[in-house]
Amino acid sequence: MKELEERYAKGDNIGDGHVKLEVAAAINELLAPMRERRAKYEGRDDLVLEILKAGCERANKLAEATLERVKHHANLVCWPRTLGYR
Repeated sequence: MKELEERYAKGDNIGDGHVKLEVAAAINELLAPMRERRAKYEGRDDLVLEILKAGCERANKLAEATLERVKHHANLVCWPRTLGYR
């Protein structure tokens, strides 16, 4: 990629189209493992929803704990806040 950058900077008979092809190839190489991991979940909507719900619940619990700490340090504690998880 460094060689390509130098050739492009020099104007060494290399056009934008060639650079775009190289960039597209690099992006595809970067995304390939992600696409493989995603393919494992293809057609498994029930599992995906279960994973998303579990992640959402963990994130909400962490956010609530953080909010509680912030309110405590800012002297904004009036009553405990609760979320009803189902």
